[in-house]
Amino acid sequence: MVIPKLPAPCLGGSVFLLLLLQCLPAHSDSLDQLAEKLVTLRGEVEELNSELKSLREQHKNEMGSLSRRKSQLEGTIQKREVSLDELRASLQEKRDKARQAGVEEKALEPVVTDAIGDLETRIRRGLPFKVDKRLGELSEIQGQLASGVLTPHKATRQLWSFYEDEVRLSEGSGVYQQTVEVDGEAKLADVARIGMVMMYFRTPDERYGRVVREGGQWRYQVIHDAAAENRVEELFASFRKQIRTGYFVLPNALTGMEDL
Repeated sequence: MVIPKLPAPCLGGSVFLLLLLQCLPAHSDSLDQLAEKLVTLRGEVEELNSELKSLREQHKNEMGSLSRRKSQLEGTIQKREVSLDELRASLQEKRDKARQAGVEEKALEPVVTDAIGDLETRIRRGLPFKVDKRLGELSEIQGQLASGVLTPHKATRQLWSFYEDEVRLSEGSGVYQQTVEVDGEAKLADVARIGMVMMYFRTPDERYGRVVREGGQWRYQVIHDAAAENRVEELFASFRKQIRTGYFVLPNALTGMEDL
């Protein structure tokens, strides 16, 4: 009598079921890890999104500030251009008077004196750039005219050259040296002049500042904000490299200039 054997698939099915049960815990652990990573990534995305919103808001505020400064600067430059046109017209009027036929030397003298007085007033009220030197040149012309060393016609020619120098100051920019008063102390400093609209300074101890007009008086104001200080430092570096044109973001130095 032959005893039948159990079918082989029955044994194989038991082995497969055992292997499947052994794999389930590992698969469960993998899902937990993926879920944990997903939560972490979601948090990072939210954090980056918040940072992006903050940067957008900061950029919006900075652009608004730049737009206001641009408008203020354009207004001040427009006033300066009007003042410059008035200066040219005044000088041309005086030259026309000097060219009138039959004008005697003595009759021309008060015209020259008035022109010198007008220039002195403009220099004292304008940007404090080498004021003593410029006033000294006018004083010398006036003194030589009064003493007879210069005739009124010669004094007029010298005065015309002085007017042209003043016009060039309004049209140009650069770095120069002059004495500034910081915290009540006089210092020989570098000054960056932008036309005759704005001026910044750098002291020997590497402090940066701007020239502002307050209460009818000019004051040398040290900049304490690090970002603003870096911008002025970049302006000096650009001038040192002979870069005099371009786009510069600078701290406002137009305060109190509306009465000029």
